[in-house]
Amino acid sequence: MAQVTESIWTLPLNPPNFQPFYLRSIVAKSPNLVYYTKYIVDIFGELDVAKNQIREWRIPPAVYKPSPVGSLQGICLGPGGTVWGALTSVGCLAELRPKDGRLRVFGTGVSGPIGVWPRQVQFDGTGKCWFAGAGKTGPRVGRLDPQTGTVQTWDLPGMALDSAWDLYVEQTGKAVWCTLYNTQSQATPVIPFLARLDPAASMFEYYTLPEPILAGPSYAGARGLVADAPSDPANIWLAYEDPDIGWQVIRFDLAKNAFFFFAKPASAFFMPKFLALLQGVPWYSDAAGSVSRVRALSCGAPAQPLRHTAEVPVKASTLKPKTGKLEPKTTSAPPQQSTVTAAQSKCFIDVPMPIGFNPGWLTMDGDGNVYAAEDSGGRILAFKA
Repeated sequence: MAQVTESIWTLPLNPPNFQPFYLRSIVAKSPNLVYYTKYIVDIFGELDVAKNQIREWRIPPAVYKPSPVGSLQGICLGPGGTVWGALTSVGCLAELRPKDGRLRVFGTGVSGPIGVWPRQVQFDGTGKCWFAGAGKTGPRVGRLDPQTGTVQTWDLPGMALDSAWDLYVEQTGKAVWCTLYNTQSQATPVIPFLARLDPAASMFEYYTLPEPILAGPSYAGARGLVADAPSDPANIWLAYEDPDIGWQVIRFDLAKNAFFFFAKPASAFFMPKFLALLQGVPWYSDAAGSVSRVRALSCGAPAQPLRHTAEVPVKASTLKPKTGKLEPKTTSAPPQQSTVTAAQSKCFIDVPMPIGFNPGWLTMDGDGNVYAAEDSGGRILAFKA
């Protein structure tokens, strides 16, 4: 069992009221540069690991009024050195250019300013921005052309679900995958938790478990979606959440059309949330207090999913973005360091987190470092995988 050195950076509280925030997304741009979003206080942040320096850009309230917050999350890297995020509460997408602070905010509506309450944003290889979230009738996936302002949206019909959650966008643009999530109070006999959109054909494929299960009274669904290739992947990984049947990490083998379920013994507290891939190996954050990786693919228990199809119309409109400029606030953030022992079992390797550190979003950099964002505590933790 290996010794692992962890570095932790504590992010600052922000004036004027220094209210708590959630770190709802994080992405590594390079081995020394990590970007994040502060949910509730609507801030883009940059952590320079080499300099131990933090820069933050706060989106002004005028952007999301009359809502009290914009709920910034779902960060990703965009073309030309830009950073993007979803302003979920007001149905917008925000683009920040860190080199000069330029801010652009795009609506997502095709019949009004709000078309989607987006949660996640990603780009394809042609420079189009994809987003997923909740539409007025259920899960919705959209595509924005930042050059023209053209927005297109597709609805997943007939589902007793409230939101699409995470995205994997094939770089060719020919397919977009999203996880689906149910937070409705009523039970749902069939729960689709993974969908694939073919935008050219306006066709959704969605997947359910082989046996109907009851979701409720709380929630069920999937998030933490990653794939093992930029396009035409062999495997898709996701975290499945359902308190009624247990928490699972799932590998979807597309060639075999088979799910493989990775779970810990019933005696273990196991709550996988978000995933990231490092050289094809899936790492996940576990609310039980660790960042872990799947050690052996042979540990997965197979099941054949049911695949359904639905043709959906595309809706489109063109909107002009709002433009402004933000000045960064810079602070110093020396890290704290500690050494822990990774626990190893047949199927998993677990890197324990400090007491009280609840890991959420994960990202990897080009040097093999794993970064975990603390969902509700305002810290970023890093270690060498």
